[in-house]
Parts: sequence; structure tokens; C-alpha cells
Amino acid sequence: MVMVPNGNGYSLQKLEAPQPNPASKESVDFFNAMQELFKSEEFKQAGPDLKIRRELIGNCIYETIERLIGEDAAPKVTGMIIDLSFPELIPTVSTLEALTVKAKDAFNLLQQLKAQANQAN
Repeated sequence: MVMVPNGNGYSLQKLEAPQPNPASKESVDFFNAMQELFKSEEFKQAGPDLKIRRELIGNCIYETIERLIGEDAAPKVTGMIIDLSFPELIPTVSTLEALTVKAKDAFNLLQQLKAQANQAN
């Protein structure tokens, strides 16, 4: 259950649990690694401290993002992803497929901003 804003404040909503692509070993391995992180003592001990939880998630997804979009943009894209609202962050990093979509979206945004900056100069 997640608190989601609505017109009158917030309401509890049940989110569909993301599932990996069972045909992809890489997808299943990533999913299992993230589930281990979410269940780890370190993650639980972070309690409501989202900064620590975001750092743990960032450390876990960094290599995957680096492999997806390259080492030059990986730090920035990882930062963009872990800065998502927590209710959006967890489903984004729960499966390789969701992470891939978000990482490519972030990378494309960076490329667009870079192109705009180059045109302005």
C-alpha cells in the first residue's frame, strides 16, 4: 500500500508488484538482487531515512545503468533515478525492464539538454 495524492489529500492505493521477464536470466537475476536489497537488514535499518535508502538503491543499480547507457552518463542518470519520488522509485528499480525504460528516458533528456545548450552557444 502506498499513499497517493488525490484531490482531497491522500489515499492508500495498492500497487501492482512488478515482475521480471521470466524468459530473461538477466531480468530475473536483477529482480532477485533488488528483492534481496529491499529485505536486507541495512535497508530495513535505514527506516524512514530516504537518503540512506536512495544511496543503497543507487549503489545497487549503478553497474546496470552503466552497462545500459555507458560510463560517462551513468552517474548523472543514476542520480536522476534515485531522486524520483519514493513511490515511483521502488517500481522503477524493481525490474530490469522498468529500470531500462527510465534510464533511457533520463539519458535521452540529458542528450536533448546538451543539444539545446550547444545550440545556444
